[in-house]
Amino acid sequence: MEAGQINKIGIVYAGCGVKAAAELSFAKQIIDKVGYERISVVSGSSLSSLNAYATGCKCINNVLNVYNTFGFNNILTFNNKHRKELTKNIFDCFDGSNLEIKTYVSATNLKSFKANYFCMNNAFESHKKALIKLSTGFPMYIGLQSFDNSIYLSGTVSDNYPLLPLIDEDLDMVIILHANPKYYPPLDFYKKIKKGTVVVDVDVSLHLSNKIRIFSVSKNAISEMIHVGETDGWNFANYIFLDFAKNNVRERVYEYVSSNLEDRNKKDIDGSSVILNVFNVLYDMKEDNL
Repeated sequence: MEAGQINKIGIVYAGCGVKAAAELSFAKQIIDKVGYERISVVSGSSLSSLNAYATGCKCINNVLNVYNTFGFNNILTFNNKHRKELTKNIFDCFDGSNLEIKTYVSATNLKSFKANYFCMNNAFESHKKALIKLSTGFPMYIGLQSFDNSIYLSGTVSDNYPLLPLIDEDLDMVIILHANPKYYPPLDFYKKIKKGTVVVDVDVSLHLSNKIRIFSVSKNAISEMIHVGETDGWNFANYIFLDFAKNNVRERVYEYVSSNLEDRNKKDIDGSSVILNVFNVLYDMKEDNL
């Protein structure tokens, strides 16, 4: 691949509840456009850690099929039986898959209330299921998880946007996928990432109807998420990557972000996301996350 080109891309999957379905559908369009060979590293938090793992294993379609099995009236009907069935479906879709891309998942150490980042590629095969469980360990879904003599909660509580693992990577571009119209990458990230790296954050929920929340688990809601993610992802990928010259991509990223500013300013934050944002602010006050 040529110098001055976008050759190495990192993708961050922020925690966004069931909107992870829109996130992964969006990412699939990017990867279909650029090819897996340009994806160097991925990271994920909460349920979106499944997206990171799916990308690392190159089995995105399998996980999208799992999202399509969601179909509950509301989150309160998501009982223990459903939890076990869904967990089995998740692990079944990864069965026989090997990680081919560097993959990080985040989790919150309950004792220290710190975000821990685990490189799945370095994990023993027997530990990978445990790492997926602890990363997705939101109380309503899997709950607290024990691993390596520590208790963990979902990474979304301490670091919903797991940028830290990408700071020391040699990347040409970082794409941050999330579902918060008010989120923008912190200034410290730009200071610490490799100079010249193109950074873009995308609210994959921007064109979802306002009735869709991070715990919307009905068939219709999931279908809308996947459809909107696919449509917006295709538009993004085919505009941003008209070519791979870094300066050209940077200009188109600026135009893309600017064109969405008005819609993002008008869009309300999902009420459930506000709680997670409070946790993240408290964590940032506790220590410098970057």
